[in-house]
Amino acid sequence: MPTVDVHQTHLFYTESGTGVPCLVMHGGLGLDHTYLRGLDIVSDVLHLVYYDHRHNGRSGRPPLESVTHAQFADDAEALRQHLGFGKVAVLGHSYGGFIALEYALRYPDSVSHLILLDTAPVFDYGEEIINNAMAKGATPVMLEALTASSANDEAMKSTLKLIFPLYFYRYQPAYDAHLADIIVCAALEPTGCVYGLPTSSEGKFPNIVWRRRSV
Repeated sequence: MPTVDVHQTHLFYTESGTGVPCLVMHGGLGLDHTYLRGLDIVSDVLHLVYYDHRHNGRSGRPPLESVTHAQFADDAEALRQHLGFGKVAVLGHSYGGFIALEYALRYPDSVSHLILLDTAPVFDYGEEIINNAMAKGATPVMLEALTASSANDEAMKSTLKLIFPLYFYRYQPAYDAHLADIIVCAALEPTGCVYGLPTSSEGKFPNIVWRRRSV
């Protein structure tokens, strides 16, 4: 497995495609990059670098105190330098969008494009999450799972399987295969990193793609 040592831990990464180099930042926290491999469809125009954030997926498990937005951004910059890239596109999905914003603010000279998918600039829409879930037909058990913390990795995987259908416009049972490949880390659920999310109002970065989260 390709890894790189960064800031007292290591990051797992894998590459696909040719074109504009692009760091792909997965959501979570507590997930990994594998559910985003459908992005390979654009590998003819993007050199995609999928990686797992520290304490996620196949990457190292440093102390939880090091799991901060600033450190996530520093890790991404170290990965960019390791790969020998100049400016890179940065693609962040869901929680990865928070990290992408942090990276763009801290390392603007390293960013060629900022791509944000199903994310937000602030985490202040809890009521909307519940309302959207209810509109999708969420059961009381699903609604409880959306706000619950898992005691261990196995419990987190079960919770994800329960709420997984809420994340799709038209859910297909075949999508469960993607969930089966995800390495989870329940220890990250209560870290509270979502507080103090970054915002970007300077408009420095071209080709922004914005889609609102459904849950």
